[in-house]
Amino acid sequence: MARTSFEITEFNDPAFIGLLLPILKEIFARTGINEMKPEDYIHQLAHALFTNQPVKIYTAIEKKTGEVGAIAILTAGGFPPRVWVEVLGQAKKFAKQRPAQKLYRRMISDMEKSGIKEIYCIVRKPAAAKLFMREAAFRPKEVVLIKQIGGVKSGR
Repeated sequence: MARTSFEITEFNDPAFIGLLLPILKEIFARTGINEMKPEDYIHQLAHALFTNQPVKIYTAIEKKTGEVGAIAILTAGGFPPRVWVEVLGQAKKFAKQRPAQKLYRRMISDMEKSGIKEIYCIVRKPAAAKLFMREAAFRPKEVVLIKQIGGVKSGR
């Protein structure tokens, strides 16, 4: 079997945001998100990119076919201001290659460089938290600190 490789890129062009629709449909269907349709979410993302709102989209693109293997969507907002992981998922057909893990590592690396100290998400299903932490004992829709970058070191 040929080795599949992915290129991690930052997606920032509102004109081509429709390319993300197939993977968002798959992620929304698997996670049971029914508050909005993927098409509406695409329109919100395009508007956010077009108006320079604080949104960042990372994609893992399969090098041979150009298919989107994984996606991460980050926003900033709330009070106090926080960085939120809105979406982090991968296409089921690329599950063995784990592009979402590669994407997550790149995302954390970029945040460390930019000085961000904490990242949050809203866990919709307890199983979704397993991507971030080993012990997933969260209630649905609970706000969870998923990563503390450069945290306090414990001393003896």
